[in-house]
Amino acid sequence: DEDTNPYGWRRSDEVYLAEVGFTDTKIGRLRRQLDELGLLDESVLVVTSDHGENLSDHAPHYSHGSTLFDATLRVLLAVRAPARLDRALDARTLENLDLPPTLAPLLDLPAHPDWEGRNALAADGTGRALTVSQIYRDFAVRTPTAKYLLKEDGTRAVLDLAADPAEKRPRTPVGEDLARAEAEFQRWYEAHVTELYSDGGREVAAEDLSPEARDLLRTLGYLQ
Repeated sequence: DEDTNPYGWRRSDEVYLAEVGFTDTKIGRLRRQLDELGLLDESVLVVTSDHGENLSDHAPHYSHGSTLFDATLRVLLAVRAPARLDRALDARTLENLDLPPTLAPLLDLPAHPDWEGRNALAADGTGRALTVSQIYRDFAVRTPTAKYLLKEDGTRAVLDLAADPAEKRPRTPVGEDLARAEAEFQRWYEAHVTELYSDGGREVAAEDLSPEARDLLRTLGYLQ
């Protein structure tokens, strides 16, 4: 049934908003409890997500993990730490991997050597001029005002996020901006690509996985 997802839930904006409302209620309960305990202003509260959702704006509707549109790439980031944070974060230039090195100093925790992100609150922290997103072997290089799509088949497109926030009018990119996006992507690729990716991963059947791996994937909804 195209109108429901694998769990039988009806696909609609109303159902999605109901889920948002449910989550908001739970966050509100946590906030009130911290307030009643006198811990609210000393706490560091962070609300974010690992992905957004294509609703009725881009196909495939009511899905994620299949497109490079902002509907799935841009996520909520709310940080409340009045006793420790004296300025706002520019969320346009942050990635999720920047959160651990940004939040660790607020919690008096040391940075981990394996963290790839940046501390957005460092004295010299200016955020990221560009961010890179990936779906399968297609990539998006994004600035606060534009997004460059670099696809595996060699096609290139640019989306003007200021003039076309709904991302409906891609055009062919040219000039220095495209060269900059290509160069930034190449730096990112060389820094992060692994042999598993560059040599091509193989398909693995569920029965080839350990029981622990199967249980974890089932918990996350990737196995039925």
